[in-house]
Amino acid sequence: MSKNYYECHVTFLAPADSHPSTMGPALMGWKFSQIDGDPVLGAGVKSYFTRQFRESIPLDSVTAEVEQVAEVLVAEGYEVLRRKVELVVYDSKQLPDELFAMNNLQQNVMPQIDGKPFRCPDCSCNVFHETEKTENEVRYACNGCGSRWIGEKLEQKA
Repeated sequence: MSKNYYECHVTFLAPADSHPSTMGPALMGWKFSQIDGDPVLGAGVKSYFTRQFRESIPLDSVTAEVEQVAEVLVAEGYEVLRRKVELVVYDSKQLPDELFAMNNLQQNVMPQIDGKPFRCPDCSCNVFHETEKTENEVRYACNGCGSRWIGEKLEQKA
């Protein structure tokens, strides 16, 4: 049985050649996606930042984060169409925490190289999550922009 959680979306218009997923720390933990033809907002490409929060986090804190993301987008010149917070009470899909635990992976890893914090050169984020772990290697993805990294020295994956 799944636990309740908030799923948040900020919907906005972005030119096809823009890369809003690299806008920095205010968007850490948010996932960028696009859809051509939103069932509610109509035809055309819509861009989204999406994030899930545990229900134990106060709703006013969750909505404040949604508003902060919207403010960053507006400041960068994007047109924000919608801000939404949903309380999910049932979802047959496993939650990310359960998937990570099931595969013995860690979320919110802050890797270091030679004792110094590693920051993603693409977005400056310093928080990553493990995507795959074998006996010889760990693969990571940046929580800010999703760029992929391999091993102890965090070499960028093509």
